[in-house]
Amino acid sequence: MDIRFARPAETEEIAALWAEAFPGKRTIADRARMLETGGRYGGLETVLVARDADGRLAGACKIYRMTQHLAGAPLPMMGLAAVAVAPYARRRGLGATLCGAAVEEARARGDVLSTLYPFRPDYYERLGWGLAGSLLRYRFRLEHLPEYDEARHVHPARLPEDAEPIAACYQRVASRSNGAIARDRRIWAYRLAGEELGVRPIDDEAVLTGAGPGKDRIVVCDRDGVSGYAILRPTPGRTREAALHVRELVAETEESYRALIGHLAAQRDQWPLGLHYARPEERFEERLTDPRPPRFTASRSLYFPTATVVRGPMLRVLDVPAAVRARPLFPGSESRGYQLVLAVQDSQVPANEGPWRVIPAAHDGDSNVVEPAKGGATSPEARLQTDAATFARILAGELRASDAERLGRARVEGSARLLDSAFHANESFWLPDEF
Repeated sequence: MDIRFARPAETEEIAALWAEAFPGKRTIADRARMLETGGRYGGLETVLVARDADGRLAGACKIYRMTQHLAGAPLPMMGLAAVAVAPYARRRGLGATLCGAAVEEARARGDVLSTLYPFRPDYYERLGWGLAGSLLRYRFRLEHLPEYDEARHVHPARLPEDAEPIAACYQRVASRSNGAIARDRRIWAYRLAGEELGVRPIDDEAVLTGAGPGKDRIVVCDRDGVSGYAILRPTPGRTREAALHVRELVAETEESYRALIGHLAAQRDQWPLGLHYARPEERFEERLTDPRPPRFTASRSLYFPTATVVRGPMLRVLDVPAAVRARPLFPGSESRGYQLVLAVQDSQVPANEGPWRVIPAAHDGDSNVVEPAKGGATSPEARLQTDAATFARILAGELRASDAERLGRARVEGSARLLDSAFHANESFWLPDEF
């Protein structure tokens, strides 16, 4: 197979491959236009293609370049998307080969992490990606939300004057988050326009200046500056079925969160139902006077359902020493005078395997020391040996080392509790962008 970056003359052929691999509403023309205009995250310049010895297009994928915050540390990340293989070439390992080529390209340009949304989690787990993060899907009646007094600080967003403050609010939250990416002007234009992935090309300037139409209602919490916002999509229906879908809710403080929740409660006469994908830290069920969904069915005898857990992104570590150097260890703890040893089984990227000797940074803002573990070195307080997919989950704070050992996914020597503390994250992994 010849794997390389795509050329303009291949646009229609690539679009046809994706239309066949991912059947749905997007036509070949839609997909070709996305490649030509760039869409939300990038166009043809992000595409890798694979051609066989006869020159036929056998597969393609996208490798976006982003910056992702991991436990508050900004790291270059490769977003892998649209991995497709032509029917005649399937079940021959080409998908894995394409992913391997994507990893090589990403490592060559300095990417440290990779994130994707899987068509089948077990497939990508074998290639080193591990599930990271979850959201709680709540379907509820808006009348069950409290009418917080802080809602008086919420008003409809005014573009263009609110566009920059909304983006700045998101960036402040994202910069200390675990999983969120940095967004540029183009990503924000598509987000504010309510366009998914860029099927419909938009005029960035028109959207950001308020001249372009949008699908969503955007509200901001503004009390001496924007400290929170919500992107809402109304879904008309019968009187008791009209719903307000919370597409994105970002709040810097408890006050701004209460303000936005109070604003939702005030919409109950017009939109009886609400749909919200909440982060676990929101404790959204604690806000609802009745956490049961409308017209629920008992789940287990007298037990009732509340939220549905949804999973999505998978994370991979492309450069283990670089990721561990940058990722804060022992957050909120003074327990840093230790040495750890990490050994990662990674057949796709042997350079990741180590073993690595890790000395956590003595002060916030400093880098951890990560170097090859040599025989005869000072005995570490803890040693972790695991596979690449499990290590990605541990690094993200998604899975504790002690739990990974209990599940048979890791081997721990020394203090498992110390490893749990080292890789603890102050919040769960959260990636609001989909690609």
